[in-house]
Amino acid sequence: MDKPFDQEILQLRERPLSTDHNQAWSQIFQTMRDFFQHLYEGRAGITDGSAVPPPYGFIGNGFRPVPGSGMQVVLKPGTGFIYSGLDTPSGIGGVLGVNDKSPFKPLSLLADQPVAIDAAPSSGQERFDIIEVNYQRLLTDLSSRGVFSPSAGDFVASLVAKTLQWNIDGAVGRVVSPASSTTPIGYKVGIAAAVNSAVVPSNTAGYVTVARVHVLSSTAAIQRSNIADFRPLLFPGNVAEIALDYSVSTTGGGPNLPTVNQLICPPGIEVAVVGQAAFTARAGVNIYIIGGNIQQVICTSAVSGNLGSAKEQCIAFGSTDDLTPAEQTDLTSGASSNPTLNADIGNFPGGTVFGAPIGSVQVYDDIDSGSLPSGTNVSVSMKISY
Repeated sequence: MDKPFDQEILQLRERPLSTDHNQAWSQIFQTMRDFFQHLYEGRAGITDGSAVPPPYGFIGNGFRPVPGSGMQVVLKPGTGFIYSGLDTPSGIGGVLGVNDKSPFKPLSLLADQPVAIDAAPSSGQERFDIIEVNYQRLLTDLSSRGVFSPSAGDFVASLVAKTLQWNIDGAVGRVVSPASSTTPIGYKVGIAAAVNSAVVPSNTAGYVTVARVHVLSSTAAIQRSNIADFRPLLFPGNVAEIALDYSVSTTGGGPNLPTVNQLICPPGIEVAVVGQAAFTARAGVNIYIIGGNIQQVICTSAVSGNLGSAKEQCIAFGSTDDLTPAEQTDLTSGASSNPTLNADIGNFPGGTVFGAPIGSVQVYDDIDSGSLPSGTNVSVSMKISY
């Protein structure tokens, strides 16, 4: 036993022990997590096809940090995993058969989880805080049950745990860097410093950073531009695919107002297509693909219609925290003096940017300068790994 896909057997007319029942449930849970671990494994390298288990990650919208009310960040409900190969106990709580033999530990939030952010620093200062998480395996739901007592020779009412719990709702704590978090959801407050000199706190050993929060002296309420999403997202084979189709509807002096015809995209990733205010040296559209801690992106595109001498598109990866002020305006205002936001899906998280500094705009399909003729249809396909 204690191997994935093994099955506990109760023979006909056998009198099973509580250990047998507990072992059966432990085997099912171990098999499920073993399956997910292998499903989300990535490739070791370009020339090495071996599988590498993900050290941690999140599924879709799970644990995505978004602005809450006032000085709050809200973590969205969902599921994640942390790999912990040294923590595989048997007989948890002294109960035979209650085992946790899989190294792939679940992270579970059942409802929106608000995290209160400290007040803004003094004038001329900034501060970086982080929100980090770790799994929790907790014996809970104490109930009175009749437990056989050999000395009494009878069943005696005893208070015993009935649930091995993994969800971490409400388990939020606050520490100040460089102290270590001790609760499953840890809010670690950074040290305020002059603007452009504040340091991001290090994450606590064993924890996963899901959000970095940039607090300026002027911050009165947390906005999307204050939050960088640092979650690695989990996909089969560690590859996500995005398909986007849009049309150009205006030519000449702009602004270009692209129409998004179709979008196929997993949850937890945000996509925006932004038309340029005027057809100057960088005409056409900006495409923002922002979602978690992106490590690598491969893009291809196909254009139908006469391109002329148009520069088709630029693409940006990052978080609104790290984008330039002009790029943040690009995504949020839609004012006539700025590029127009046409498609806005979800929140703008962050991460690593295509091998470049976070927030920099990467031109991935440069076809000279000019404008896209009206009616031009563009299809973009992307593969993203974390």
